[in-house]
Amino acid sequence: ELAVKMPRLYGKGQLFQPGEVPINDFSYLAGINYRLDLNKQRSIVIRQDEVKGVVLPIETKFSEVIEVKDGVTFGHLLLDQIPDGITIDSANASASTSASIAAIPKLIDDGLFALYNYLTLKASDPSGNDYGLRNSTQTGISYNAQLVGDTSRILDKGLGLAYLDGICKLDSTSSVSAVVSFVKLPALQEFQDLLYSRGGATFESWVYTPELSSTSYYDQDSDVSGLYRLILANENVGRDDIAKKQDDILNISLDNGVGICRGMILGFSRDRRFTHNTVPSNLQEDNPVQDVALIVAPTQSFDSSSAGFIAEKLETATCESASSYKGMVIPVSSTYNDVSLSSCASSFCHLSVTFNPVRNEVSVYLDGVNLTTSSYESVFGVNSRKRTPQIPSISPDNSFEYIESKVGSESLEALKKGPLKDDYFTPWILGGGYSDGNPDGGFMGGEYGGKVSGLRGDLGCTRFYSKPLNSSEILNNYNATKNFFKNIKL
Repeated sequence: ELAVKMPRLYGKGQLFQPGEVPINDFSYLAGINYRLDLNKQRSIVIRQDEVKGVVLPIETKFSEVIEVKDGVTFGHLLLDQIPDGITIDSANASASTSASIAAIPKLIDDGLFALYNYLTLKASDPSGNDYGLRNSTQTGISYNAQLVGDTSRILDKGLGLAYLDGICKLDSTSSVSAVVSFVKLPALQEFQDLLYSRGGATFESWVYTPELSSTSYYDQDSDVSGLYRLILANENVGRDDIAKKQDDILNISLDNGVGICRGMILGFSRDRRFTHNTVPSNLQEDNPVQDVALIVAPTQSFDSSSAGFIAEKLETATCESASSYKGMVIPVSSTYNDVSLSSCASSFCHLSVTFNPVRNEVSVYLDGVNLTTSSYESVFGVNSRKRTPQIPSISPDNSFEYIESKVGSESLEALKKGPLKDDYFTPWILGGGYSDGNPDGGFMGGEYGGKVSGLRGDLGCTRFYSKPLNSSEILNNYNATKNFFKNIKL
């Protein structure tokens, strides 16, 4: 079959007539320059006992491989520029076998609409329109995010790890004194629908937050220290009808109406409103860093200059009795299923937060292990069977924004033109809160909350899903990326 078909197929070599095809002689293939594996040639050799009447061995001639000493080059070799977040597996590598990477992506891609690996990026000014942080999913360039800051500082640990310090720093007069580093997520429906969709959502990222129990890492100054180190947030101030504002910012009840600014924060906090269920204070001794906790909490504007948290039970601003605010609080010092958030201070940890309105669950996972699960009522104050949190809400006209009329003429020029709000909503920010530049008090405005909320830590392989991942999918994503992040020397 080879002798008949190959010369005609390639237009080379000898054309054999019927009865002339050689037995056990594949040397004619060399003239065609068709490379047939030697073992495959051996497998079709006819042995003498297979042919009736043959006694002597049938001499075998194999086609020799033509050796080319010149280097092999490829003029049009294409490599995929979209990394999918998996890493090389060297666990089974040895002196004789090399490390490998799977041909099939290991990360769960069902519902994945944004993946930021911090591998392909270009920094932008706060007011710029350069969305140079590459989104590595099939949704393409329109889902790129805006990275702001000094890339030499952001990538101080190398590609794949982004050090984020928040939007800005303030001086003692609450004026913006410096732009630091953050990511502004694009104004696209999937991001804006994270906490609107009945289908739910998931946020995942590798997180490293050094010195979680060090006061200096919360930007302490002579007036008030930062109380938050946020991973993801979109809090803001503003209210259309100021005359109808609620009476006490420390006792805000949930308002699902229009003309009010609702948001959410996710990150670490030592604010005693959450760590001790009591009234706020700006004193260092009242907010010990040893009590820091991971917080998932809704925010709501009080007026045009300040915002607060949704109170469940709080008597007065001066009363030290027990109080409670809507949200999820996970103490860093506590251990859940042999896993503790304190690990985030010494190594990269895989943080997953899922929102599942159908099952009425908000869940937090660390390194693939479930830390805790709460209801929508306890976290957001809403009954998920009736509505979702509807965060973010449309920003009123008097909401805070980085424009000169809002940040003040004495503030830094670079932040007088951005980062701007989206057309209708306060944007999601990675690495801190949005309202830090508010001259009416910094983060969330008003008297409490601290001045700034920058993460002062690193993120890696950050992902957004338009569905709640289940526990097995979260564990899969952890295992798919742990070889890289768990072996980083810090």
